[in-house]
Amino acid sequence: MRITLGASALGAALLSIAAVGVLPAQAAPPTETGRHCRVVLDTLKPGESVSRVVSRTCSDNAEDLHVNRASLLTTWYEHAGYQGGSTTFEGRFGPCDGEGYGFRDTGSWGGRVSSYRLFNRCHNARLYTAANYGGSEIHRTGDQSGLPASHNDNVRSLRLTS
Repeated sequence: MRITLGASALGAALLSIAAVGVLPAQAAPPTETGRHCRVVLDTLKPGESVSRVVSRTCSDNAEDLHVNRASLLTTWYEHAGYQGGSTTFEGRFGPCDGEGYGFRDTGSWGGRVSSYRLFNRCHNARLYTAANYGGSEIHRTGDQSGLPASHNDNVRSLRLTS
């Protein structure tokens, strides 16, 4: 089964959110165990701290998502060792740069991140235990096959940069 949030549905959702003055940090990742999603993000503009969602697609089979390897940023996994359900993030206009990408609130997925991989010049990850880049912070470089106990299943916001 494949679910795609089309441009009109995404536009309507963003308009309803903008009407109350809040822009999403990113689409809520899946809540079902074993699911895989692909999220395309807009790049951060100077002075911004939140990456906007361009599109989101989910499937029971990761191969159905047709990930663009050239703009791949990160893949989050629900279990250590890069196992379980996953959400893959792509940059709309390419890989990481100095401005990077920001996830102000990881939603329900934040309580499930146990490992992740970084791609295409995304070398630095700052992980926070509270939304809006708050709480305990750790800085990691490169892939992480497991997170420390303080952040395992407890990543509520994060920033990725080159």
